[in-house]
Amino acid sequence: LNLSWNIFDGFIRESRINSARASDLASHAALETMENSVRTSVESLSNSLKIDIQYYSDSELMLEQAREQYRLSVMSYEMGALSLMDLLDAQSDLAQSEANFVSARVTALKTEASLMVQLGRMPRVGE
Repeated sequence: LNLSWNIFDGFIRESRINSARASDLASHAALETMENSVRTSVESLSNSLKIDIQYYSDSELMLEQAREQYRLSVMSYEMGALSLMDLLDAQSDLAQSEANFVSARVTALKTEASLMVQLGRMPRVGE
């Protein structure tokens, strides 16, 4: 039986240990950077979703107001108190409010879906 042990290996062992420690530190730094990036992205999407929901709510109120204004314009036109051009303007305003409402809903749903994906969840489908 023969056993040999190098007492001095030219600091190779220390070099390997230091290299492993540096690699470990780099891995931890990369992980922390990734976690911060995901956290920032989730916070940003969450804030965007809150804004989009508020805009959706506001556009719903504006749509209700445009519907009421159009209803009153039709009544005024039928009584002869409003010109055809004014009635068409009210109709155009209503159409624009409807388009804004749909656009706000689509934007809010897209932001919600992005947030769900970022969180690792399935977005809602078919609503």
